[in-house]
Amino acid sequence: MRRELTTAAASAAAAFALAGCGVFGGGADYRLADQLERIPDPREGAETADSTGGGPFSQPADESEAGSGQDLVGVSIRAANYDRLAELTGEDKPPAPNMNIGSDESQDGVEAYQDWLRSVHSGAQADYQAEQSTLIRFLDQRWVGAWQEELGVHPHDMDQYVDFWAAPEANLTLAEMPEDPGVEGMLQDDDLVPDGFETGFEGQTLVSSNGFEDHNTLAPEGATVADDEDIMAAAEAIDSEHWYFAAIITGVPRWGSGSDLEPLERYSYLGMAFDEVDGEHITRIILVHEEPERAEANAESFEQNLADEAYDFIEFRNADTDGRILTVEVQNDVDRQSLWHMAVTSYDPLFGYEEN
Repeated sequence: MRRELTTAAASAAAAFALAGCGVFGGGADYRLADQLERIPDPREGAETADSTGGGPFSQPADESEAGSGQDLVGVSIRAANYDRLAELTGEDKPPAPNMNIGSDESQDGVEAYQDWLRSVHSGAQADYQAEQSTLIRFLDQRWVGAWQEELGVHPHDMDQYVDFWAAPEANLTLAEMPEDPGVEGMLQDDDLVPDGFETGFEGQTLVSSNGFEDHNTLAPEGATVADDEDIMAAAEAIDSEHWYFAAIITGVPRWGSGSDLEPLERYSYLGMAFDEVDGEHITRIILVHEEPERAEANAESFEQNLADEAYDFIEFRNADTDGRILTVEVQNDVDRQSLWHMAVTSYDPLFGYEEN
């Protein structure tokens, strides 16, 4: 095992080479950073978590810490690229079945789709660890059926998606559909849009949001999420290599005091990118810091902590620092909990920073 330090010059050259080749644009080369330019930032005017050093689970000790008494605004972003999964598996994503009463959908078609769902999304029978868009959870069979009948669109057929949340209640999904449905603008029919949501199309992109009433989500004006330098730093690091699932969340402070692991230095955002390389499942863990010194310290801590027997299903491969950005690459078993769930649902101390 080794720890590698990447120079800023080498990183700049690599970024230039990627840009020159025109890779990571669409399809299997879908870029998270490009999508963030399409999402209005609902935190405009609020004190963002990265600017105060807080996280989605922390609150300021007093009003002076949060700037005029505003709450810290936690952010969570998730994205999946099903075209990349098709490239990895060698099999196209099967079309979503029509489950409406009276449809002539074959049982074979239903089973093929369900088998695919189980194989690529986190779970006991999964070969990969993608997560489904929350849009799928919000759209129950009533909405799905109406979309199929009225628009000829099945939301489950999305090729890629990005889910964005900003505390406390703003959420937005951008989903790329296989074809342009020929529907422009916001849907007005109450039978097609769940209560509280604004949903529409911009070409092949389905845009659905809640809590963005003061923003034009089809053609953003003003600040976008891409204007947050730390979030974009994480997204650019994610996009530096292929991924089939990616995520970014505001930094996670350590909870409790029962762990013997070396606590991490404070960082502002945690990113992850999942992919498969030479038949092995690879996770890249990205930490964005305020100072390069913290990135260097966390590179050493991660390698040390992963030697703990509790993480015997995670193999450390390397840790690269580029200024404030740390990227840790590991190989992990897909039949165990995904590292993303470890960070955001289990609050595993492996990802927790010390309040300092």
